[in-house]
Amino acid sequence: MKNVTFFIFLLFAAVCHGQTITPEQAKNYVDKKVTVCGKVTGTYTSTKGKGATFLNMGGLYPNNALSVTIFKDDFPKFSYAPSGLANKNICVTGVVTLYKGKPEIKVNSPTQIVVK
Repeated sequence: MKNVTFFIFLLFAAVCHGQTITPEQAKNYVDKKVTVCGKVTGTYTSTKGKGATFLNMGGLYPNNALSVTIFKDDFPKFSYAPSGLANKNICVTGVVTLYKGKPEIKVNSPTQIVVK
C-alpha cells in the first residue's frame, strides 16, 4: 500500500509541478523547474557567509548528485529544522542551477519540500 501511495504522490507531483526526476537526473535539467524525489543522504549546516543548510541527495558530499540549499534567512519559515530531514525520503520542487559545476535547488519556502 505504501508503494501505491508513493506512486500516486509522484503522479500528482508530475501533474502539478511538471517533470519529476531522480537526483541523478538533475544535471540534465539545469535552468528548468522540476520536482526531484529521493532520499536525503546527508546534511550540513554552515555558519559561514550567509549561513545555510545543505541537503545532499544521491550520495554523500562531495559525491552527491544534487544539493538542496536553504539559507539561514529562510529558516524561520520552517516549522522544523531542515537538518532533521537526514535519511528521509523527500520531494523538492524548484529550478535546478549549477553551483561550482554541481546541480543545486535553492529552497526558500517549506512548501517546496514534501516529506514522504
